[in-house]
Amino acid sequence: MTTLDIVLFICMALGMWALVCGVIVTNIAVQEMREVLSSNRPPENQLRWHDAIQKVAQNVIDDYRTTYSDGPLYRKLVTGYYMFGIGTVVMIGSAFMLKFVD
Repeated sequence: MTTLDIVLFICMALGMWALVCGVIVTNIAVQEMREVLSSNRPPENQLRWHDAIQKVAQNVIDDYRTTYSDGPLYRKLVTGYYMFGIGTVVMIGSAFMLKFVD
């Protein structure tokens, strides 16, 4: 195992770590958006916990975006998306380089 292999394994692990952290950050941001939107609604119209995990999450994000045009939770969501994207690129790039670099 060469030094390049070790570096690529480390990069792949860091990419996977960034990918997982990005998923966690985006899910937490959507849950916090749901809580903020539910606090402003009457009890019969409040969003339930599964509204943020299923496909309805896009509705939660859209509602939050229209209510708070550039709120901190939306910036947190975008940061999570970037973390996910960067982690994916680094992980896949390292895996391909590890496979094809001799």
